[in-house]
Amino acid sequence: MIIYRLSERPDLLDRMYEVDPRWPEFMGTDPVVNAFFGQVAGTFPRLCAVATDASDAVVATGRAWRLLVTCRVGAPCPAAAWTG
Repeated sequence: MIIYRLSERPDLLDRMYEVDPRWPEFMGTDPVVNAFFGQVAGTFPRLCAVATDASDAVVATGRAWRLLVTCRVGAPCPAAAWTG
């Protein structure tokens, strides 16, 4: 298995959803999920992972969520707050 960031293999974008994630049934009826979930990989490819096997078939995917770290007013934010 080889794991890539989607930003390293943009050719796999259309194949991100070949793997059945087996989401609970209610997730398919949530209007927010339906509106935005399909946009995560294309919008944030560096936060998504794709694993392929030796034949380049997609065997696993992952879509990460990012949190913004806030700092006190007037205090500098650490550099690590902006990495990702």
